[in-house]
Amino acid sequence: MRAAGHAPPAAAGTARHLVLGLETGGEHLSVALLESLPTGVRVVGELRAHRGSKHLDLMLGLIAELLARAEVTPAELSLIAVGRGPGGFTGVRLGLSLAQGLAIASGVPVWPVSSLAALALNATLPGTAVLALLDAKKGEVYAAAYRLQEGAPPLTLLAPRAGTCESALAAAREASGRRPEGLPTAKLEGAHAAGDEDMKRLVVLGSGALAYGVASALQPSAHVASATATAQLALYEWAAAGMQASASPPVDAAYLRKSEAEVMADARDLAAQQR
Repeated sequence: MRAAGHAPPAAAGTARHLVLGLETGGEHLSVALLESLPTGVRVVGELRAHRGSKHLDLMLGLIAELLARAEVTPAELSLIAVGRGPGGFTGVRLGLSLAQGLAIASGVPVWPVSSLAALALNATLPGTAVLALLDAKKGEVYAAAYRLQEGAPPLTLLAPRAGTCESALAAAREASGRRPEGLPTAKLEGAHAAGDEDMKRLVVLGSGALAYGVASALQPSAHVASATATAQLALYEWAAAGMQASASPPVDAAYLRKSEAEVMADARDLAAQQR
């Protein structure tokens, strides 16, 4: 994720906007503050910590520290961005609840985003096709494929899904037009710029890509979901919606599969029916 970028088209010529990003669905928790100006987007700061047993206290501490460093109060924020998953069930719920609590206290709107789409932004180069994979455990990944755009939300090539890594790779090949061989550097037929290898690659990133040995050669941080990317994606989507908070997606989790508690409850119900 770049430290600075182009301002979203709808933000051009407008006043300063501050976006607080929250990402809680993975092994690492993070908060970030972005400043959007007509001249571009600046990362004011980001703080990360490994997930512990007291998620809420840790996140509240990170938020307070980040805002204090930037000398910004919650009421000065323009938007609160939060990853809505997929990811760890407890972590995703925590992030959404925390964002809603901050919104009620500050009067600032919440903008939830796909954690997979935010992860895809780590590839950074517009025109790049990206397969984002999050380790879902139990031999599965959460997967979605996108094509990055300059100053705009990524285009969805493959809708978010849960399944095996192999099935995700196969679906991404079909959705993006890649040749069957050579992942993660298969070439795109009719790629944007002849001779520009970065524009032709299918970039595969995320914890799921690392877990199954299919990750592209990127900086380690590119495989980690971050609050910076979450805030950047929310800013893109918010600008595309004319900065109307009423256009925000529902503040609910995108789990893609049932939680352990739901699986156990279904099993108990089935056992009871068979008695």
